[in-house]
Amino acid sequence: MTSDRGSSWTAKLHAFTLPKLALHVVLPTWLALTCFNQVDEPMWLIRRIDPHGGAIPMWRFFAPRPGMHDHYVLYRNRISENQNTPWQELYVPGERHWSHITWLPRRRLDKAVLDAVAELRRYGDRTTDIAQFQLTVPYLCLLNMVTNTATHHTDAREVQFAIALAAGYDETEAPEVVFLSDFHALSPS
Repeated sequence: MTSDRGSSWTAKLHAFTLPKLALHVVLPTWLALTCFNQVDEPMWLIRRIDPHGGAIPMWRFFAPRPGMHDHYVLYRNRISENQNTPWQELYVPGERHWSHITWLPRRRLDKAVLDAVAELRRYGDRTTDIAQFQLTVPYLCLLNMVTNTATHHTDAREVQFAIALAAGYDETEAPEVVFLSDFHALSPS
């Protein structure tokens, strides 16, 4: 009777092949580590196992602090010392449709503006030197976008841009201007 038990155990051990090992041990372990890696501060164990972050993915389907506001880039022109044009929207986030799940060609522009605005706000929190602030990459990117893609008044001498936040579909929250640039000279065309 003992020989039957021994032979069945040995047969089961031989039947436990490498694919089954991967299916029953490696994949569940990898899945558990992937779940732990989604926490804001990755566990020291994961960094020790995968120091370069290539084997254990970090998927952020839902950001720790999801975006709650739409960013708008506004601009106006200075025509004379005492006269400015009304504010106009240069960049407005587009309406979302179901097709955007798979195809959203404008997403690169959306992401560029969002990143520039986020970096601009971070720089603004860290510096008080206006001259240095106006030489930062996000400031120059937004100024370039406003200067070169906006339709300017024919008599415009200078341009100014602003960043405003709005709650999107929530109309109970008033839009808020979070940044206002200086006026910058336009080159004569």
